[in-house]
Amino acid sequence: MLKEPSQRQLKVGETIKRELSEILSKELADPEFDDLFITVSEVRMSPDLKYADAFVVPMLGRDINIERFVSSLNAISYKIRAMVNKKVKLRFSPEINFIYDHTFDNAQKLNKLLNE
Repeated sequence: MLKEPSQRQLKVGETIKRELSEILSKELADPEFDDLFITVSEVRMSPDLKYADAFVVPMLGRDINIERFVSSLNAISYKIRAMVNKKVKLRFSPEINFIYDHTFDNAQKLNKLLNE
């Protein structure tokens, strides 16, 4: 049975989500992501707050390969981690793992089925 996240995990996750959204939309200087708007839908923290799973979705822009998009984000996660660390004061800077969020795709499929 999964244990519910603590208030601390939820609070830190929301803070990191807000900063990641800001960084990915305005501060990330990477030509691969120039014409993409990246939505951070959720950040789940490990109980010790040393690891963060960031669920992301590329919105607008060109057609992209999702696997390549996520692996590119994970390849530069150390840069993003350093940027987050400058803005969020924590004892440990969490290691960030980017994961594609399928929620929007599932909602779109469900909506299509309901409309039929």
